[in-house]
Amino acid sequence: MTIPVLIILGALWAAVLVPPLLRARSDRHSGAVGDYTNTLGVLRNSNRAVTARMRPAAGLVDGAMHSQTMSRTSAIKKRRRDVFTAMLVSAGMTFLLAAFLGNTVLWVIHIICDLVLGAYIYLLIQIKEQQEMRRKQSMQNDD
Repeated sequence: MTIPVLIILGALWAAVLVPPLLRARSDRHSGAVGDYTNTLGVLRNSNRAVTARMRPAAGLVDGAMHSQTMSRTSAIKKRRRDVFTAMLVSAGMTFLLAAFLGNTVLWVIHIICDLVLGAYIYLLIQIKEQQEMRRKQSMQNDD
């Protein structure tokens, strides 16, 4: 009974610790040339941030606000998808743990995860229906 728990804990620790170690290894640069390249990369990224902040003022002139709105909606969709995936994974993991270990507390945690996931799905459906209703109203107002 403790072996599966140790395996699951080991996998979770590996999932948490391995990616930062791999990123740190790939970020290493040797000598002054590597430091110079790293500095240029930082400057390039900071320049993108400044350009992105300046875009709303320019969007009033050249109509680029539409593309910025689309990127905002895609960021919202991505965040919602990420939250949904995290909730789905947590419900699955708690189900597996509760099924293998048969612990009552784990079953209660799994049921709570299922309820939260169901509530989130309900909210997503409500948001989608409201968006459809707004879209239909705007189409009727345009006519």
